[in-house]
Amino acid sequence: MKKCLLMLSGIVMTAGMLFAQPPANDKCEGAVALTIYNSEAEAIPVDGDTRNTTDAAQDSIPVCSQNFYRDDVWYCVTGPAEVNESGYVVKVYFADLATDIDSFGIAVYASCDAIGTIFCGNIPEDDQVVVCLGPGEKVYIRVWSAFGGAGDWQAGWGTFRITAYNAEFVGSTNVTVLWGDQPGEGDFADGFNAWTTEGIECNGTGPENAVWEWTSSGFPFYIFGPYGGISPIKSRTVCNGSVIFDSGFKHFGETGVGGSGPCPWDSHEGALISPVIDLSAFTVAGISVLFNQSMQRFSGGQHFLDYSTDGGQTWTIIEINADKDYLSTNPETGEGYFNEELRVRLPGVSGEANLARGPDNLRIRFRFSGAAYWWVIDDVRIIETEANNLRLDQAFVTYQLPIQGVRNQGIPWMPQVDFMNVGAVTQTNVTLNAQVWDPMGNTIYNESVNFGVLEADSALVNENSTINVPFDIAALDTGTYTITYTLTSDSANLANDFNPLDNVITYEAFVDGDIFSTEHGPNGQVVGAAANWNDGVAHSFIFGNYYHTPVGSVREFLSATFGLANLDELQGVPIDFVLFKWNSGLEDELCQATEREIIAFATYIPEAGDGGTDGDSILTLEFERLVGMGPIILEDNTSYIVAILWNSPGDNGDLVVLVSDVVDYGQTIQQLGTFGTPHFAGMLAVPNDGMNDGVDIGTTTYNNAPKSARSIVPVARMNTDLLIAVKDPLPVNNIVKLYPNPAQDVVTLDLELERSFDRVDVQIVSLDGKVLSERTLYNVEKETTTLDVSRLPGGTYLAHVETEVGRRYLVFVVQR
Repeated sequence: MKKCLLMLSGIVMTAGMLFAQPPANDKCEGAVALTIYNSEAEAIPVDGDTRNTTDAAQDSIPVCSQNFYRDDVWYCVTGPAEVNESGYVVKVYFADLATDIDSFGIAVYASCDAIGTIFCGNIPEDDQVVVCLGPGEKVYIRVWSAFGGAGDWQAGWGTFRITAYNAEFVGSTNVTVLWGDQPGEGDFADGFNAWTTEGIECNGTGPENAVWEWTSSGFPFYIFGPYGGISPIKSRTVCNGSVIFDSGFKHFGETGVGGSGPCPWDSHEGALISPVIDLSAFTVAGISVLFNQSMQRFSGGQHFLDYSTDGGQTWTIIEINADKDYLSTNPETGEGYFNEELRVRLPGVSGEANLARGPDNLRIRFRFSGAAYWWVIDDVRIIETEANNLRLDQAFVTYQLPIQGVRNQGIPWMPQVDFMNVGAVTQTNVTLNAQVWDPMGNTIYNESVNFGVLEADSALVNENSTINVPFDIAALDTGTYTITYTLTSDSANLANDFNPLDNVITYEAFVDGDIFSTEHGPNGQVVGAAANWNDGVAHSFIFGNYYHTPVGSVREFLSATFGLANLDELQGVPIDFVLFKWNSGLEDELCQATEREIIAFATYIPEAGDGGTDGDSILTLEFERLVGMGPIILEDNTSYIVAILWNSPGDNGDLVVLVSDVVDYGQTIQQLGTFGTPHFAGMLAVPNDGMNDGVDIGTTTYNNAPKSARSIVPVARMNTDLLIAVKDPLPVNNIVKLYPNPAQDVVTLDLELERSFDRVDVQIVSLDGKVLSERTLYNVEKETTTLDVSRLPGGTYLAHVETEVGRRYLVFVVQR
């Protein structure tokens, strides 16, 4: 190895110029052998270098990346005599040097020829890949820098480190396994064993094409033949085989062309059925199925784990993975697929409230129905269900909205969270508690409700799981507030619940003086799926956030902040941003073209170097008024939307938006709708004709996928400054209207008050507080009057209406 390193430092004279030699492992034939260590902690990484490599585009060996593979180098790994059934990790690191590359692609090959691909992944999770090797079996590892386009691949050259070690699967502990630990039961060692598969539906073709298959590698076949673009399923015995229903591969086939497979989209259904399982020797509280899965689910695919206690004559159906769709993000990997261990309770089987014998004729079946993309299963075990297991549902919880809001927005919050008893026994004195702590750590809210008895396999949701004591965090001083939900019972308290971590939900709410935001920093990015648009049209969209200004304050709109993720790809392409005022029709959750008006706009044109090396950028932009001059004034108690308006030129690619999915606002939006105070989170419209004009901006996408605008919100913030804080605002049931706006000579004032007032004072006020004109109206309940503004210079003004019960400011513009 030292001799090779010395050679790398040498130079060759050619035509009077100096050229650095390519590394010895520039080609597959020169692959550097890696030692397999027992663990990552013991591993000693080997230095690697992609600088001065020859252009790999001239090679005939395929990779999945179209552009980011040109500066590749090669390694090899050979299986030891004693096989590790969890596989072997090949991992790439960078070490904080100026020459280091920090994003890698990895491919695995069975040989150095063009058809030996086992795995191809551009930026696989954690910059690593798991391979399975028999004794003496060798694979070749190709590594390249996973950034830089076809024209600038040399910019990605750099140094890294690489090593190999035994994979270690860490699954559930302290479980009582009733069936599945013996070889050939649920580990799918070298085949289906006693399991069977049944094809049910194959989009009109023969159902025999819709069966599950056995795979030796644990990879989905989808996209690149038997080497999908992700790591294999994580399980204890991944290397002795797994089973898969690969809907994507059934559609695309070997060629990767849509519709060329044996079972074109979109109706696929196939079942994987266990042998009869006799558990009558066990006395248990309940029964669950524990298994490992790798899956990616599109909107049309469903997963079921059904069970039968009469040998398969009748089945009880349980849908699983319903919370995981194309837009979901795996918190472990950050990818849109899931590789995890899953536990599913079989309700009604065995003990319920008391210990009882297990069934003697149990069968289970995994059933895929729909289309896209895959479902890999391994290491299926039947375990005893824990007796005490209460759980809060992270997907259905009310949050103070927005999560970072301006003081005094007046949005009452009542603690509400769905919860369930997934244990085997009935729980008594089930209690939900909600607490709020101020920035100093003082408890300022502490309320509980006792819901009494909660049977096994049952849940409480919505109004049945609410603490009916409202609380408005935004009415407090600025700062960070901590909110905690806790669920307990007589038996499932935090000391002896099976998993006390899912009995508690804690989050933070931020009360700000001037910034409206639905997030507190991005944690991901999104780009629209091509299926959202008709073929051949530009991928245009509107994506932003909804905000509602507080009652009794007039604010100046200073700027807006947005997060964009690929500015380096959009140099010279204009990106538009808009500020809408939403005037009416909030109840149907759609912002129609007739219900809104554009108040202000901004345009940004990315230049070279914008966004840094990764293209990500947080932009703060000042807006221009659409009409008139001067500051942009936000009225009190009014709805606004600040949004990205992307008019795609078509051939410049898509715009990628920085987003946050930390908070799912769905439950809060539903609760506030029942209160009659509609409030929303993200606002999204995807016009499939490529045009934005006149398109609804709804809280959901056109295909009614709430995750795209309720649990995935963009970085789109309003930065404001308080101009006037009204001490005693006029109650909102008093209607005050001013029009036209903009105005020239006169404005009309309409008053519809809740009762007759002896006196109503009306003033026109400049933004600096100077009274320009005033009038008093007497015995007013419903009245229309005009105000002369013909002598006022063009600009923004306030109409101040004051009664004995409160006052109201209305913003209007005089246009010259």
